[in-house]
Amino acid sequence: MSGEKDPKGGCFCLAREHPLSTYTPICFSCGFILCSMNLPQYSCPSCFKPLWTDAQRSGIISQIDGELAASLAKEIADAERAAEEARKAAGAFPVLSGTIV
Repeated sequence: MSGEKDPKGGCFCLAREHPLSTYTPICFSCGFILCSMNLPQYSCPSCFKPLWTDAQRSGIISQIDGELAASLAKEIADAERAAEEARKAAGAFPVLSGTIV
């Protein structure tokens, strides 16, 4: 397990100034309320104990990788759709599938 301290020192606003942390809203060791500025890969800024076990960290990394891949695929599809609509609006000839524009 990593007990690395946040190089910036962490935030002590107790989610009053920033939104509550999505991935780690509370330290399970000391009960400190964590805002989104306290990144989960670092230890708790209050008690300095790791916020996650190695297994939890691996699981959340896999989850975030999946969310990122889905988000990127959606952005690519949206960009392709916008480009196709722009071509249609400009009166371009239709593009055959499998060809590079």
